[in-house]
Amino acid sequence: MAIQVINIGTSPNKGDGEPLRTAFDKINDNFSELSLKVTNLETGGVTVTTGDIKGSVFGDDSTLLVDGINSRIPSSVLHGALPAIDGSALTGVTTTETDPVVGAITGIVKADGSGNISAAVAGTDYLTTVAFADLTATPTTIAGYGITDAYTKTEVDNSIASVTAGHFNFNITGDDSTVRTVTSGSTLQIKGGTGTTTASDVDGNITINGLEIGTSATTALAGNTALFSGAYNDLTGKPTLFSGAYNDLTGKPTLFSGAYGDLTGSPTNVSTFTNDSGYLTNVPPQTFVSLSDTPPNFTGQAGKFVKVNAGETALEFDTVSGSGITDIVQDTTPQLGGALDLNNNNITGNGSINISGGATVSGNLVAGTGTVGGLTFAGTQIASDDSTQISFQDNIEIAGGPVISGFNLSHTGTFTINPYGLNLNTTGGNIAINPNNNLTLDVTGSSKTISIGNSSTSGSAVSIGAEVNNTSVRMNGVTEFNARAIFSRGTHEIFYTFNGQGGVTDHNVMLGHLFYHTGVTSDITPNFTNFDLTAEDATNITIIINQGNTAYEIPAIQIGGSAQTIVWQNNNAPTGTANGIDSFSFTILNDGGSYVVLGQMVSFGGV
Repeated sequence: MAIQVINIGTSPNKGDGEPLRTAFDKINDNFSELSLKVTNLETGGVTVTTGDIKGSVFGDDSTLLVDGINSRIPSSVLHGALPAIDGSALTGVTTTETDPVVGAITGIVKADGSGNISAAVAGTDYLTTVAFADLTATPTTIAGYGITDAYTKTEVDNSIASVTAGHFNFNITGDDSTVRTVTSGSTLQIKGGTGTTTASDVDGNITINGLEIGTSATTALAGNTALFSGAYNDLTGKPTLFSGAYNDLTGKPTLFSGAYGDLTGSPTNVSTFTNDSGYLTNVPPQTFVSLSDTPPNFTGQAGKFVKVNAGETALEFDTVSGSGITDIVQDTTPQLGGALDLNNNNITGNGSINISGGATVSGNLVAGTGTVGGLTFAGTQIASDDSTQISFQDNIEIAGGPVISGFNLSHTGTFTINPYGLNLNTTGGNIAINPNNNLTLDVTGSSKTISIGNSSTSGSAVSIGAEVNNTSVRMNGVTEFNARAIFSRGTHEIFYTFNGQGGVTDHNVMLGHLFYHTGVTSDITPNFTNFDLTAEDATNITIIINQGNTAYEIPAIQIGGSAQTIVWQNNNAPTGTANGIDSFSFTILNDGGSYVVLGQMVSFGGV
């Protein structure tokens, strides 16, 4: 896995780096990868799948096994039998022979099972000549010798038979399927009409001249079935005959299509046809009194309404008793065609008023007096366009919300709820607060807290900000995590850059805990300032040095100007890497007022 680099932002406290969770997640992944590699190194379980391992290799007793500087393996560390190696590539190898060979050996040599080498004897130890008859397992076919372009016996026999048969015998088949075989020695005669001649040259070519068929009365085609089949279809130049189909005729007359629309002089109105079914030809204007089940006229019916008579057989005019409509109980769902004018009167009763839309009240709206219960609004708005008071003596329920926005609940002054606070409870929907300006949640007095989500049930989540909307959550004070902190997107940390530093250099930890040095002039002794670490707390500080041709280290550190002892990993102070990048990490613990500093270095790149 490649090293995951933490985005620390463009400048200190800019706020454009990765969140802490994301950063620590990357740190955990990097240390997990590093821990695995270190474990493999310690346990000897290193496996290199790609790339090369560079450097020297030493045994546990400090014996040099692989000389990485001179690119060789010392012969003194070789042990056991050597594998098969080309002797021409061996240099500086000394051996001890029990039966040494004196002088040079030319020609072919031999060796016995004891490692003795001697000259081979021609004719005894090896063959100088070999007779073909002495060979074993010789092939029995031409293909066995690798010859692929030779003809087989079968192919030659078939070719000879084919040529021989063609020279001596051939067949002549007549039109009646009679086959005549012309054998060797037979005479072939060609007969024709008058003036027919034949000739043969030295090459055997036969020429026939003057051969005529059917030019005289005696050789006419008529009666000569061998030449003409007598079938009409065998003739050529036949005329094209009529198919017998009507559509193949030319000059056909135009016939009637059979469609009514293609007729001429067709009628255009009903009166043209015979009205044998009593179809209406004229409907006079109709009125209400002209109907069969209504009064005969409107005389004396002014101001009356129409209703069904008691017998439910006809319509009749009737008047409203009293000064108005006194009985609308039968209509369970009455509707208004316009605005309801109370004319300074009241709507009274023991039922409920359910308003599914908005309710606009120009005076006071009072609910909960007497035996009346709460006032229920199925909509989402209670509006007052002026400073008119809206008061409730009992509960108010907004069934569609509640939604408190800039226009639904407003007041020109301070909105105060006394004495017990504001409780917004919902069982099915959401509670949304959407101001056009800033929303401030604050407390006064000491030892007061703002609690968010303290009363949430198990499984609930408190969300602040939204990554999809690029909403930032800023903690300007000390942030304490009294339980687990889970970062789903990693963390970003701001780093501070130094250039051209050397010696004792102040590192303000208020600017971050990661410092980047370039152009270093000498060894650096960082002095951590504004280091406010409470007892029994710990922190990590990383200093990265981008090295040049001369490598520098961090031999010591200070906290607030006071020198501290560094406990290095493996108890060895690291050395820098020329032209590489060295990362110095310090884990600092405040142990009862005394600092414990653990240091380590990881090198990247370099010579």
